[in-house]
Amino acid sequence: MRPAGASPARAPAPVEREIAALTRDLLSLGPGIDEAEARTLARAAIETARALAEQYRAVRPAWLQNMLVNWGLKPRGLCYQWAEDLEQVLRALPSRQLALHWVVARPGTLREHNALVVYQVNRPPETGLVLDAWRHGGRLHWAPLLVDKYPWKLAEPGELPAPGP
Repeated sequence: MRPAGASPARAPAPVEREIAALTRDLLSLGPGIDEAEARTLARAAIETARALAEQYRAVRPAWLQNMLVNWGLKPRGLCYQWAEDLEQVLRALPSRQLALHWVVARPGTLREHNALVVYQVNRPPETGLVLDAWRHGGRLHWAPLLVDKYPWKLAEPGELPAPGP
């Protein structure tokens, strides 16, 4: 029971719940991951994805965003651009226990898709979580790399897309 005059308890905002959920999933990548590092990366990833949606004036579904970019009606917002911009922010974070790697699904085809994987240092990247800001137009999607719906593979340097404008 709440004391008289006390404010009702508030549920965390949706973004805070997402940050808490991603933090938990990052901590589950392996033993010894620092909670502060996981929380910092989670917050940066989720907030950056949302900021990119505003910057790109993203529309959903994601394929429609691609069409508008490819027709020259929007300057950015292809999947590799979301990954590129997210990677720039995440790589700037101090990190001791979490690492990033670029992943690609169906490289060289019209259905190519790019994202990042975050994983524990000294473990294979395949044990990590895919971070995909494009899929839901700025609402970060994450899932274990090996069970996500895309057939991800670790990108080699020659498979990375050319830097965008």
